[in-house]
Amino acid sequence: MHTHSVIWTFTLVAIFAFALAAHAEELPPEAAQRFKQFRDAAAAIQRHSEDEIKAQVDAAAKDLQEMQDSYTKAGKLDEAVAIRNTIRQLKSARPTGARPAFPSNDAQTGAAEKIDRPFVTAERPLERFDPTAPQAVKVAALPELELPTGTAPEKTVLKEQKDVEGLKISYTTLASSKAVGDIVWSPKGDAFFMLTADGVLSRIVLKDFIEARRIDLARRCSFLSVCGEGLLATMNDLQEVWVIDPGSLAVKKRIPSPGVSQALSGPGLKFALAASEGRGTFGRASAVVYLDLNEGKPIHQFAIPTLHARITPDGKYYFAQGGIEQLTSFRIDGNKLVEHQTTERIAQNGQRICLSPDSKYVCLPSGGGNYGAGYSTFVYPVDNLAKAEFTIDSGAYPRLVGFDPAAKLVYAQNHDTQLIVFTNTAIRKADYKLTTLERLSSEPSQFVPHPDGKKLLVEMAGSLMFVEIP
Repeated sequence: MHTHSVIWTFTLVAIFAFALAAHAEELPPEAAQRFKQFRDAAAAIQRHSEDEIKAQVDAAAKDLQEMQDSYTKAGKLDEAVAIRNTIRQLKSARPTGARPAFPSNDAQTGAAEKIDRPFVTAERPLERFDPTAPQAVKVAALPELELPTGTAPEKTVLKEQKDVEGLKISYTTLASSKAVGDIVWSPKGDAFFMLTADGVLSRIVLKDFIEARRIDLARRCSFLSVCGEGLLATMNDLQEVWVIDPGSLAVKKRIPSPGVSQALSGPGLKFALAASEGRGTFGRASAVVYLDLNEGKPIHQFAIPTLHARITPDGKYYFAQGGIEQLTSFRIDGNKLVEHQTTERIAQNGQRICLSPDSKYVCLPSGGGNYGAGYSTFVYPVDNLAKAEFTIDSGAYPRLVGFDPAAKLVYAQNHDTQLIVFTNTAIRKADYKLTTLERLSSEPSQFVPHPDGKKLLVEMAGSLMFVEIP
């Protein structure tokens, strides 16, 4: 079966499924049994379709990777970057294992299967879900674990310091290529925290770059963020979120979180939003689970987008990239998410959602630039996505923006300039090349502005550096 036929078959099955599911509870037993047979057959078609699409994606990605390598070796970096961005977009649409099209009805079929339906409350109601009937998330009891304890290496991670184009740069030995989630500052800015994919969490004191504390969580991790109770480590292998004391790095609490890929929170917040990996394209629907950090348990789940998911540090808004490449926002109202606003289609190969630490601005840098802006990025007030406040004209292949409220600066990059400094009114002040390496990996992947301003951590080329701006 050709891929486009598979997609149409899958789409028709899904449409027919949802059209009938609303009436399934009214069926007599013999009709319910026939309906169950159809549901099982539809699920089999869906699984087969996903397998075939995945195979096509893998084959195309392999061929494109060989082309990217060839262009890179030939020194044609613009073409190589374009191919790389296409590979990323292709892989982001691959099937990830969908949930069944119909939940079964125990009373009619005798099956033991139960599926909690996600929900969302919305100022513009979502048709598939009842906004007035939230359902709690059902989770199993946590398994007993022997929790690790921290150590105090008290060794410097500083490799060397150099003056580069007027910048003072401190290069570290930290392998930031293994870092997951955010690299986060302590409230006073005297230390920062980094978590690796294999579970090593470090606290680095800025003075002399001393690794003052380390803990090996001994599990695969996928995200780090900060919350009112300390740090949040997403333990995706365990499907848990761990609350960690920022001083001792001791594990304070374990919270079950089914399907979690990243737990989002902010300084002072007593809740987190745990986003799943679902894209809602070919695979399972994306979902967000509201976690009560005080009680240490999940409360509700919501069927909303999670691609590039972010939450404002003040806990008022949740953002994600929508299904038609738009930036979409939800207002956080108590323990509910209320659909708020959506931009026009802007994400021409969206890279990530970037928020300012003061919760004022949001943007969605895209490899081809935001639609209608050239190789530029629209910056919006978090409470008004109808009109951009200003536009950052960074040049070809923008993928990252950092906000420095203390210095009233904005940081960006392009395909051959690793740090571009703008004012917060989008006036370009300076361009800096942080490396002379002519390779794709020399693009920065994270800007972490210091709370005091005019200083930032830059994750790039597999290492972490601290940059001080004159």
